[in-house]
Amino acid sequence: MWTPSKPPFLNAFPSIHYAVNACIAPLCAVHGVAVTTVEGLGSVKTSLHPIQRQLAQNHATQCGFCTPGIIMSMYALLRNHPTPTKQQLYEAFDGNLCRCTGYRPILEGLYPFTDCKVTPCTMGEACCKNQRRDSTVDVYPPSPEGNGSHFIFDKSRKKFKLDSKPKPLYDPTQEPIFPPELKLMSPKLVTEYLRFESDRCTWLRPTSLQQLLEIKETYPDCKLVTGNTEIGIEVKFQKRHFKVMVSPAFVKELREVKTTDLGIQFGASVTLTDMEKHLRLAVQTMPEERTRVFIGFLEMLKWFAGHQIRNVASLGGNVMNASPISDLNPLLMACNAEIEFAAAKQGHRRVKIDTDFFRGYKKTRVRPLEILVSITIPFSSEVRKDAYFSYLLEEESVCPEDSKWDNSLLEYACSKDLLQADLPLPVGAPGGMVAYRKTLTLSFFFRFYLSVLQRIEQKVVLASPCPESEVSGAKPLTRGPSQGCQFYAMSDDVKSHRDTIGRPLIHRAAYKQCTGEAFYMDDVPVSQAELFLGLVTSKKAHARLLNVDLSPAEGMPGVVDVIDYRDVPSLNEWESLEVVFATDEVTHEGQVIAAVVAETHAQAQRAAHCVKVTYQDLEPVVSIKDAIQKNSFYPIDIKVDTGDVSTAFSQCEHTVTGEMHVSAQEHLYLEPHGCIVYPRDGEEIEVIATTQSPTQMQVRIVNIGKARSPTQRQISIKIIGVTQSPTQRQGSIKIIGVTQSPTQRQVSIKDIGTTQSSTQRQISIKIIGVTQSPTQRQKALMRVLGLPANRIVVKVKRLGGGFGGKETRNVSVLLPTAVAALKTKRPVRGVLDRDEDMCLTGTRHPAYVTYKIGFNSDGKIHALDADLYLNMGHSIDLSPAVLETALLGIDSSYNIKNFRVKGHLCLTNLTSCTAFRGFGGPQAIIMAENWVTHVADYLGMSQEAVRERNLYKDGDTIPCGQVIKCCNVMRCWQECITNSDFDSRLEEVNDYNRKHRWKKRGIAITPLKYGLAFLLQSMNQGGALIQIYTDGSVLLAHGGIEMGQGLHTKMIQVVSRELDIPVANIHVSETSTSTVPNTGPTAASMSSDLYGAAVLDACKTLQERLAPYREAQPKATLKQWAHAAHQDKVCLSATGFYKLDGVNLDWSRATNNPFSYFSFGAACSEVEIDCLTGDHQVTLRKKEEKRIGV
Repeated sequence: MWTPSKPPFLNAFPSIHYAVNACIAPLCAVHGVAVTTVEGLGSVKTSLHPIQRQLAQNHATQCGFCTPGIIMSMYALLRNHPTPTKQQLYEAFDGNLCRCTGYRPILEGLYPFTDCKVTPCTMGEACCKNQRRDSTVDVYPPSPEGNGSHFIFDKSRKKFKLDSKPKPLYDPTQEPIFPPELKLMSPKLVTEYLRFESDRCTWLRPTSLQQLLEIKETYPDCKLVTGNTEIGIEVKFQKRHFKVMVSPAFVKELREVKTTDLGIQFGASVTLTDMEKHLRLAVQTMPEERTRVFIGFLEMLKWFAGHQIRNVASLGGNVMNASPISDLNPLLMACNAEIEFAAAKQGHRRVKIDTDFFRGYKKTRVRPLEILVSITIPFSSEVRKDAYFSYLLEEESVCPEDSKWDNSLLEYACSKDLLQADLPLPVGAPGGMVAYRKTLTLSFFFRFYLSVLQRIEQKVVLASPCPESEVSGAKPLTRGPSQGCQFYAMSDDVKSHRDTIGRPLIHRAAYKQCTGEAFYMDDVPVSQAELFLGLVTSKKAHARLLNVDLSPAEGMPGVVDVIDYRDVPSLNEWESLEVVFATDEVTHEGQVIAAVVAETHAQAQRAAHCVKVTYQDLEPVVSIKDAIQKNSFYPIDIKVDTGDVSTAFSQCEHTVTGEMHVSAQEHLYLEPHGCIVYPRDGEEIEVIATTQSPTQMQVRIVNIGKARSPTQRQISIKIIGVTQSPTQRQGSIKIIGVTQSPTQRQVSIKDIGTTQSSTQRQISIKIIGVTQSPTQRQKALMRVLGLPANRIVVKVKRLGGGFGGKETRNVSVLLPTAVAALKTKRPVRGVLDRDEDMCLTGTRHPAYVTYKIGFNSDGKIHALDADLYLNMGHSIDLSPAVLETALLGIDSSYNIKNFRVKGHLCLTNLTSCTAFRGFGGPQAIIMAENWVTHVADYLGMSQEAVRERNLYKDGDTIPCGQVIKCCNVMRCWQECITNSDFDSRLEEVNDYNRKHRWKKRGIAITPLKYGLAFLLQSMNQGGALIQIYTDGSVLLAHGGIEMGQGLHTKMIQVVSRELDIPVANIHVSETSTSTVPNTGPTAASMSSDLYGAAVLDACKTLQERLAPYREAQPKATLKQWAHAAHQDKVCLSATGFYKLDGVNLDWSRATNNPFSYFSFGAACSEVEIDCLTGDHQVTLRKKEEKRIGV
């Protein structure tokens, strides 16, 4: 957030705080500006800002990577509006993304700051958050102290304690004042001509229009920068270089806002936020007939980017950029706005923004040396009917002279294709969705037609008035603040006042995440001599590499080396169909061809862009239907076949056939993939990476590191990463990082140290990472490096979002980085940009199904025959396992006795599809719901009746042969119908749809069944280690990975109950294969079950050892019992272990028992769509019921 020094010509409003995107804010632009970051608001070591405290105590953080941005948006709102409305709060986050929480807890935690003091809890004032608890809490308070409470930090005791005199939740007078030194310097800051220079660029900041015109005359090719929203894109993605950049932010004439006889004149550098404020003020103070155009702009600005962009983007920048994706320019054309240009020699001139102003993409009527000075948005008149998003057309080209405003005019305008012809968007136009945007011209014209018709009806009585059912088409959907409520039962099974089982407990990293002190991979400080990696990737989906010319990059400034497949010490292939660097052929867009190592990230990226690659196009296979047509499949034979499908079809009264496509989905974890590789003494390598599978990374690095020479040296690899599987990364490699599967990464690195000579040396690898499967990584390294597991340590700390996307695909950046580090003998950091990440790392598997359903007139389904296809991309990855999960879940909650589904994997030229939340389950479930809907539509029955007719019951058997015990799906279904008031809401929806032609609502209720267990049976086990120290503190380690899902919190609750100690006495260490060996991945919703039971087992062992001391001193504390036990030489460290028996899966058998148990649920959703635009929203209420069957 920044607070600018206010120039004297901006006195219309008080000092304002702006939330901005740091990634596009040029450093030169913040000269003289007070910059506040989340670290400046509060700290876990001192005190917390109320915003930070509210978010943490309301469970509004999970992975925490987005939390600082959310806090700063809220902080800017509070500084500008100490008591905002709920609507202001709701709109403040239109530029913030949260991948984990769904926003409900964020809004719920921040609503108390608004003018609406009504708690969203259905318990009202009896809400548990209003109840006081312990008066003293430790540095990380385990539970909220109630709305309106206040913490005081006791430095002597290093604890927060509750103030005995509660203060208001937020007191704006306690905020820091604007820096006095900047206030004193303000006159100079706003009048001083600035010039910043570097080797590549000169930044100029004039303070008068004359200075700006002279600069333009001197540097005709200079680029004016206000918000950097478009130029930043050109520099980053188009690799453009501007030698001279000019900031007009302090040029008075370009920042002034004036009211003239024609309208409101905005300086070209006025930000969209300031423009919105002046337009809103005008609407509030001027007659309605004069501000209709302004209302149109205000309505549009709600949809224009987010607050952070509107705070810096300028009105003039939109005009001069002349992009077809701008929503401002059509409005300026529609209202016939007037703009003023100025040049040093030619003087001033005024031009209308009409149909001739924009000449093409980024082309306007502006002359080479002209500067845009101002834009005047005119007042509307009483006789003129303007509507936003309307485009003024030449009258003679559209309407006959004697046309009337009735259906004949509408039919004429739409039937002649005149509207679409007026929007000549070519295929591939910026912004995409060309066909949709062309269709919108008809929709918007019709909306404009209806709005004018309604205004005419207010003046005269029409012979054919607008039907009531048509009225809804005149306005877009309206949105307001959302609100959610949770209903859950508080546990009565409480062993003591310290027992937190069944009660909300803040996860241990919440306060660090809210203060910006939580540590993520790219927060690691740049070390001495560290280099940066830039990747050269394929621009083709399938092509032969005719030539790769590295020479243009080799001579560029800062470049240390350029590497390709020739620099890989041994194996360039790390998995079937996957290589580190492409050699002769590329099989997907984004495939790594080479890498540049340079002194800075920017230098590496620029040099990588200069590598010249010559391709020979080959025919790609892209879609599932392409693969079917060309018989491009991975050889796998998996099917579920039960009952007598053929006989059942012959006995069914009805059959239908159909097909369905399910698209891909991007993971969109907010922390991109990346790693840092450190060559250490004795050729040890330490890697910090963002991966879910550090051990697999180790294995793959090891493969590429196999020496070719007869004389081999020791290699020890340490991977510090964000991964979900640290064990797979082990070997002689240490992985420290952000990953969900460190063990899988171990194997890749391990081969670096494998020697081919008869004389071998020891290799020790230690991995510290964020992974879901440490042991798998460990085993992989053992296989590749030939090392015992005791040489491989994998550690995991924190993952900044994964969702399966970091389980295997991190190798795309890790392996080239490792090769570069080995070759240069210097630390190398490789972090993907967002566009690179999306191109290199894969998505959820696209799916396609063809099916035949047999059923009777009562809606009962008796037979299903289907073929399920998954698009696996160009390599295997985890696709076979995803297909297995999909086949086992494609029955959803419906009991179909005769069931046959075959699975197929399509080999295509896409980036390899990978693990994603649900792991094939979501694709299968939506397919099941589709064919149930198909049956209901065919029979003319309600979908709910067909669903209920086919739901599983207790004792039924699923297609793979497992019997369902404790089946609660019917209970969930019935409770959801009752609690959501489904029947009456359905009547309301039907009545609404009868009355509205252009707005429609729909309501649906769907059930869910989900099986719990790993399909690979050896993974159904977990371990834990608990250590009690003589001061009474407890250290807990387990094999699971904390990814924001609260796993550590649950384990703390188990220890707190079993040992009967406060949660403040328990600390969870990083996950490490040196403390808990042979762990499985943190996945499949099994971690709480496996590791919770293991923690419980360890607690019971310690309880037995401490029992004599508890009996001897029942009123003593754990500290006293532990001290006494230690004096008696009793071991205060215990391991715990749990294994899940009774589950099995063998595809060659007809009967299997793949799941430990099932969870069930039902959800009711009501949605509304705008039939003219496709806009949609969840309306009124959404209800979910969840039950777990054992």
